[in-house]
Amino acid sequence: MTSLLNLAIIFTLILISGCAKKTETEQLAEFRDKLTYTQYRLLTASGLPLGLKGYQTGLTLSGNKELPTFTEKDICTARVVLAYGSLISDKRTISLAEADLVDQADCAIFEKAAASSLRSVLFHRQEWPTLSKAETERANLMLSSDAKGPETETELTAFHVALGVAAMMGKDYDRALVHVDALGLLFKQPWLGTLGKATIMLKQGEVTTALRDIKRLSEDESVPLYVRTELGKGITHIENQTGNIDAPAFAARVLVMGLWEVIKTHGSHGLSTMAGYADTHS
Repeated sequence: MTSLLNLAIIFTLILISGCAKKTETEQLAEFRDKLTYTQYRLLTASGLPLGLKGYQTGLTLSGNKELPTFTEKDICTARVVLAYGSLISDKRTISLAEADLVDQADCAIFEKAAASSLRSVLFHRQEWPTLSKAETERANLMLSSDAKGPETETELTAFHVALGVAAMMGKDYDRALVHVDALGLLFKQPWLGTLGKATIMLKQGEVTTALRDIKRLSEDESVPLYVRTELGKGITHIENQTGNIDAPAFAARVLVMGLWEVIKTHGSHGLSTMAGYADTHS
């Protein structure tokens, strides 16, 4: 009887150990082993350069005369932009594949750091806090070792977008606001900084002050119409439901949407072209 009891205990322990939650590293390995990830990696490895050339051809046929030329460095930047566009669309497989390709290609430290930061955001959304923190630290280490720093508008944009979003996800709001303000100055759209600050105040529970600033933005004609419209809708919804817990999510969604549109509208020709490509293919 004792032997049977011992065998039952051992069998139960084996079952329990087999059902134990997998580590973050194991879950990531499974994510990368999925067919959708491996197939997309194969497709985009050669498909992105060809796709950008095809995009140029399309612009030519539509009457555009000033076309950007794409170097290997531009391909690295394009992958960062595509990874970002996919991440805000919550297409994590595409985002991770593009970020991984940047990491494994002969890209500059700057692009590798941006890709690492985007992986940090993705891992945060997957609820892998240890991996997310490690990627953020890795990105910061790479950037601190880069003597040249960002040299072009495209690099600056990729830098502030990637690290700004990573900071927001990590609840490092002061650092996130620095990146949002920098983008507002870079594109001469100061309302981005105001909306970023209001978003952070909502996350910190300062609802009254934040909504006051958001209402002002919704009435400010210097703010793009599509942003004012979304802000107006959100304010109406929140005012109809006092203490609405979705207020921070609403503001953050409009902030990200506005930022993406600003990049496409006010960015350099090459950057806006890449953003357009990301929209089409993500």
